[in-house]
Amino acid sequence: MSLSRREKAAYGAGDFASGLLWQSIGLFLMFFYTEVYGLPAAAAGGILFVARAWDAVWDLLLGYAVDRTHSRWGRCRPYLLFGPPLLAAAAIATFTVPNLAGDAKLAYAYASYIGLMMAYSLVNIPYSSMPALMSSDPAERNTLTGYRMFAAFSGWLVVAGATLPLVQWLGGEDKALGYRATIACMAAIAVAIFWACFANTRERMQTPVEPPDLLRESATLLRSPAWWTLFAAGLIQFTAVALPNTAAMYFLKYVAGHVEWASSYFVLGNVGMICGVLVSHQFTKRWCKRSVVMATTAASASCLLLLLVIDPQSRWELSLWYFTVSALGAIKAPIIWSMVADTIDLVELQSGRRVAGLITSSVAFANKFGLGVGGGLAGAVLGWVGYQAGAVQSATAQQGITWMISVLPAAGYLMLAGAYWLYPINRPRLDRLQLDLARRREQATIAP
Repeated sequence: MSLSRREKAAYGAGDFASGLLWQSIGLFLMFFYTEVYGLPAAAAGGILFVARAWDAVWDLLLGYAVDRTHSRWGRCRPYLLFGPPLLAAAAIATFTVPNLAGDAKLAYAYASYIGLMMAYSLVNIPYSSMPALMSSDPAERNTLTGYRMFAAFSGWLVVAGATLPLVQWLGGEDKALGYRATIACMAAIAVAIFWACFANTRERMQTPVEPPDLLRESATLLRSPAWWTLFAAGLIQFTAVALPNTAAMYFLKYVAGHVEWASSYFVLGNVGMICGVLVSHQFTKRWCKRSVVMATTAASASCLLLLLVIDPQSRWELSLWYFTVSALGAIKAPIIWSMVADTIDLVELQSGRRVAGLITSSVAFANKFGLGVGGGLAGAVLGWVGYQAGAVQSATAQQGITWMISVLPAAGYLMLAGAYWLYPINRPRLDRLQLDLARRREQATIAP
């Protein structure tokens, strides 16, 4: 049975809700910690690393739980019903400045952000696993991830354009109140959208719930070159992505000298992301997914380095650069998640077990650990180059901030292109894989 446009849109809307909170974390949390909460950069970077590293382990446990879940709503959808209120509460707590001092204030930051990351995964791991359970058709799954990425970047667009004006409008001179109220509004919207996604989607792939066998399932993944490629690529990519996302506000304030450009800068970047998602499907209709990802990743690396030769105080040059980098980066976003679904099929064909939750969560583990490494590295670099909150930055600090959004992520992207060169599922093999898997399922149905 084909998925209706309404169901595809409902599934995609879930990532709009996710994007509202995820982009708020990615773009503003480090800046919030150092400029509003009052933490040193190294301490803030340590929070990002520890919380995301722990959350990466939590992702694996959640993936295993999803594969064991059995309910009248399916394996994944129950989490979209019960998880969002916890996510909303954790987001508000994280962007709250408590009336504490010293170690107690630092401990609160650790606890609230760890709780936020765990609550986010409680919703996002099942949500990301759903395409492999909603349809067996790779083309439909590509479309689902396209809807998802379009909605995610639309949510990011809202965050980019609305966050700082809302902080000012809701909080005035009280930045702490402004951030808390802004996140509360976005969290409430996210809960409503996740519940709409739950109500308007279905899981059609009714594979049996396997008995618990974590060692066997883990060994199955470790024997899969496709899984290893996605795991390594996720680690590299999200380390590279975390650096420019974390450093963007610092770059605009202390290098470009125009923090007021932030809203238009982020909006234009998210418009670029939406453009990239819109053309992504056209690319994969003509060329192999692996080839498209490799080419766009290499192009992203080259474009990142152009920041070294443009004038950072020229608004149009900086905006054009960020738009191009964002568009190139977004082309591969839906493709990568459809590659995860293809890997789930390959592992099922090779092992006879459909472990969608474990595969999705293990890739998310790599993504989150990469974000942790990138966040920790960002804090370390800021401390190493002598960043001082609210002060005029030295030439060394300005150069370090510039390298965080150009040279360092460009090096990571070149490594990423090499990793995807090892991905073993090209277009001919994917076609054979679907035929073989359909044949095996048909035989399994007839066998009893």
